[in-house]
Amino acid sequence: MKLFIDSGPFNTRHDRDDKYHNEALEISKIASKEFPHKKLYCPDYIVDKAVTTCRMRTRSHKAAVELGEAIPASK
Repeated sequence: MKLFIDSGPFNTRHDRDDKYHNEALEISKIASKEFPHKKLYCPDYIVDKAVTTCRMRTRSHKAAVELGEAIPASK
């Protein structure tokens, strides 16, 4: 089974002011292969949206770059 990943969890993970920040930290389980779904689907346009939104919400170029590098690295 595939699981579609939208930009929300990525953005929330990098925005400490978001009320769901702690829950979004669970996304690290995807990178560590502890997530129950084996196939994740996150198209390029979602990655673009996540990085752009992260930059806007956090006002941190560094956070946006880290997110942009972390998403593909989690494959």
